Amino acid sequence: MVHIGIIGALGYTGTEIIRYLIRHRMVKIIKLWDKAVKDTGESLDEIFPEFKNILDIKVEHFHKKDLENIDVVFLSLPHTVSMNITSEISDNVKLIIDLSADYRFKDS
Repeated sequence: MVHIGIIGALGYTGTEIIRYLIRHRMVKIIKLWDKAVKDTGESLDEIFPEFKNILDIKVEHFHKKDLENIDVVFLSLPHTVSMNITSEISDNVKLIIDLSADYRFKDS
């Protein structure tokens, strides 16, 4: 089982990756982070009722200490934001998948 965390979970790409991953039998989403939630965190199904009884997890503000037991982090952040986060978390996870344009090739 691969343990997943998603930073920027409440945006369009964040919710799409959640929809995709909840159907995958080899992964488990264990952390969701987004700046758009209250400091105490809100349940994903309170924000998006479509996830009720599917994924019962709180969306919280990101803290580096929360990366414990996370294998893969998806970055669903605006362009240019991911690059700053990547350097901060790269030593704590096995794989980072950035969904922004920060690391795309400039020349094909």
